[in-house]
Amino acid sequence: RTWRHLALVYDASNNIVKFYCDYELMATAPVSLPLAPLDAGPFLIGGQPHGRGLSGMIDEVRLSSLPLEPWQFLRAMPKDTRDASFKPDATPALPEDSGYVDIKLRYGAVGDGVTDDTKAIKRAFKECADRIPTAFNTVYFPAGTYLVSESCQWSRFLAVRGEGTNRTIIRLKDKCPAFGNPKAPRAVFIASNWNGGEGSSSSMQNYLSDLAIDTGIGNPNAIGLQFHANNQGCVENVLIRSGDGFGEAGLDFSRPLPGPSLHKNVRIEGFRTGIKVFHHEYDLVFENIELVGQKEAGIRNEGNSLCIRRI
Repeated sequence: RTWRHLALVYDASNNIVKFYCDYELMATAPVSLPLAPLDAGPFLIGGQPHGRGLSGMIDEVRLSSLPLEPWQFLRAMPKDTRDASFKPDATPALPEDSGYVDIKLRYGAVGDGVTDDTKAIKRAFKECADRIPTAFNTVYFPAGTYLVSESCQWSRFLAVRGEGTNRTIIRLKDKCPAFGNPKAPRAVFIASNWNGGEGSSSSMQNYLSDLAIDTGIGNPNAIGLQFHANNQGCVENVLIRSGDGFGEAGLDFSRPLPGPSLHKNVRIEGFRTGIKVFHHEYDLVFENIELVGQKEAGIRNEGNSLCIRRI
């Protein structure tokens, strides 16, 4: 069963009605005559007088006397969010009409550095990736620190974007049990459509930009980003750092048949290895790469053709 959040907003001052589904504006319609007050007649939800009812379930209905904005809507979440704000920034990094999906507004991520946002991020990646040909989505992370405790993976045909490496930070919890075994490397963010078979070249058009990934403290098998893109893909303006200098790798290309893809303006701090590359197909391109504080190697390449400029 998939639950959806539906909202109908009547703005009497502007004579318009707006319909939202999962906090996204779906339709707007003008109202020529004022609607009657709610106490002037019967009020029905999910049916009509002497007609059929709703084929489904309704829960947690809220009525408000004022027209609300989406960030003011109720949220069905397993955690207490009374002090959390889902209000978008006054000046978002992306144009409002560009069709991006706001991770805070749509999926309830908090980004306060305290609340575990793993479930919100995983749901966003699951629902927004691989939507071609109906949609190509951009999941937007407004400024904040998003705490995670598990690997978060999307498959293909998705752009993930923040507000800059000093404003949008994905941070792994310290001493996270799943990231404590050095013999079983695990990535914080994974972009790949590979399902563990013989090989894969179907992770088309994965993009990540304008954010930082921090693997926290006491996570010795952590990988910052495991990236896998085919045909087209890009990692740009990204900082990947280890909170204590340890961890397996910053940027990992160990999934079969990576590339072609571009990796530009990337800084990696700490880890045993800065960049790990396996497989001879396909080419990977790097530009403006900074590697700082690696314990064993800046770049470890086993068989690929790397094109590197300014490292």
